[in-house]
Amino acid sequence: AEACSSCSKTESKESTESKPTLHVLVAEDDPINSTIVRKRLEKCGHTVRLTGNGKECAAAYQENPGLFDAILMDIQVSFPPSSRLSISPIN
Repeated sequence: AEACSSCSKTESKESTESKPTLHVLVAEDDPINSTIVRKRLEKCGHTVRLTGNGKECAAAYQENPGLFDAILMDIQVSFPPSSRLSISPIN
């Protein structure tokens, strides 16, 4: 996988500062993958909140649903059916 275009090493600091910062909620149960995704997103200037499973992710989202611009989840992360999220599309 390649780094996002907003954090390319060839770009000047000035051009990366104009990119929007996202607040990303991540559900990842593997510690190595958590570290990788956190470092990559932070390198691109985004803020990251890591959770270890779907239940923690749902709780973090429900605490403050307006805080997050995106939610990333491992396709196999545990997510109990009782913790459904109601997420509206971004306009």
